[in-house]
Amino acid sequence: MYDTSNASGGTQYYTAAGASARTWNKTADTSLYGRWTANTYNISYVMHGGTYGTNHPTSATYGTQFTVNNPTHAHGTFAGWNITGMSSGTHTIGGSSVSGTSATGVTATTFNNLHTTQGATVTFTAVWTCATGYTGDDCTANTYTITYAAGGHGTAPTGTTTCSYGSTFHTKPAITGVTGYTFNKWTVNNKTLDPDTDVVCNNANLGATGGALTLTGTWTTNSYDIIYKDEDGETVLTDLTPANYPTSYTYGTSTTITTIPTKIYSVFNGWCTGFSNGAPTDCTNPNNPPVIGPTATGNKTFYASWSCATGYTKYNFETYTHVYNGGSSGEWLHAVPDR
Repeated sequence: MYDTSNASGGTQYYTAAGASARTWNKTADTSLYGRWTANTYNISYVMHGGTYGTNHPTSATYGTQFTVNNPTHAHGTFAGWNITGMSSGTHTIGGSSVSGTSATGVTATTFNNLHTTQGATVTFTAVWTCATGYTGDDCTANTYTITYAAGGHGTAPTGTTTCSYGSTFHTKPAITGVTGYTFNKWTVNNKTLDPDTDVVCNNANLGATGGALTLTGTWTTNSYDIIYKDEDGETVLTDLTPANYPTSYTYGTSTTITTIPTKIYSVFNGWCTGFSNGAPTDCTNPNNPPVIGPTATGNKTFYASWSCATGYTKYNFETYTHVYNGGSSGEWLHAVPDR
């Protein structure tokens, strides 16, 4: 208590606890005046991974307005403060009166009179709306657990790969050594991924925002060429019937070679699958055409076998050299029956 009503100066005669502050020296009636100091309360923050705004005081004085700017988060949108620990009674938030000891979803930035008690603590807890692929109070990245399935051929890679949303993982290499099939891509949730490459873990690439995923191999069935050659082993035959004769075959299916070539003055004896010493070998009868079985692989060449038509003889041609009188010479071809 002071002997003046001014906010400062004067002589103190009693403490706030009522104890004497000095010897009484007044000789006349005297009025004593109390002096008051507004209580200060603490402000704490639970940011849940966010970053403070420009203003974020850690204490406030009762009766004095203060500002708390909204925070930010790399993977979330600010949804408001949940404020707890206020004293009972009326408080001022964003210029409006609010009653109670707590408030939720507060996006206002100005506050006053949140607590009446000296040294009390009021807590501001940030609430976030998490971006895709991030969950929880802190908006932490979701986790993927990735395994592999062969997709019907070969053996799937073993082991489990984990990655967080937005991070990168490396896909397993293509499955090799499968007869009749070629590995294409990995697939998951209608998304396709190249083998042996870096992939960002996100919804666009994996069709999910996290969780357990299985990457399944996709395959292309191999096709191979069918080539038709004449009995010389060199000439490729193209004038064949029917017009839609097969020029390729697919692994896993049987293909019968019913194609018939034509040649003037000749009779087709069948297709041969081998060629040795200048002539086709391993020949079949036209009534028993060759079949490419379902387990065959690689390009296949068939050689035509012929005999002469009735009334015709097959000839070879030999070259002769004649020296004339006087030293000149010449060459000519002489046809002899095939022997």
